[in-house]
Order: sequence, then structure tokens, then C-alpha cells
Amino acid sequence: MIRTAATLNAIFALLSFCQASQTPPQARSPPQLLDEYDYIIVGAGTAGSVVANRLSQDASYKVLLLEAGDEMTSDLYVPFTAPFAANENNSWGYETTPQLFSLFA
Repeated sequence: MIRTAATLNAIFALLSFCQASQTPPQARSPPQLLDEYDYIIVGAGTAGSVVANRLSQDASYKVLLLEAGDEMTSDLYVPFTAPFAANENNSWGYETTPQLFSLFA
């Protein structure tokens, strides 16, 4: 039973990776930037994303949400491969305390 679940998990991870890597760049890129905005939010973390979402619910507001970094690689779209993408460019050099009972310790 565990072997079957692991196999299915690997298949779904592979399919997700293939689908993410097939997404054309124009589908992931934002539309052309405007000359002015009503609100500019810097940082798409937990608070910035929520604020931008709430403001953009009013169609009369023009909202720009900025986040640092390069375009996401396909490794970051698939949860199974995300730990392998934790390099200097994606993690800002943050280091955590090793955990004894975690999967990727």
C-alpha cells in the first residue's frame, strides 16, 4: 500500500513538473505596466498579497504588487522539487536550524 502511494505521488509530481515547464512565458508574465497606479505594494509576502488582493477587488483601483527576485523556475511550482531549488537566489541566503524530525533536515 505504501509503495503504491509513493508511486502515485511520484507520478503526480512528474506530471505537475511537466505541466509547469510547458507553460508559455507569456502566460506567466504580467501584462504591460501602466504609467501610474492608485496603490503600489512592495512585498508579496503574506500581508502584501492579501492587501493587494483586497484592493484589487474594486475594479476602479489600479494596484501594482512588487516582489524581488527573478522569474520563478519550474522547480518552485512543484512542491516535491521545491527543496532542491533552495539556493542563494531563491532563499536570500537564509539558513534555518536543522530539525531532527523533518523530511528535509
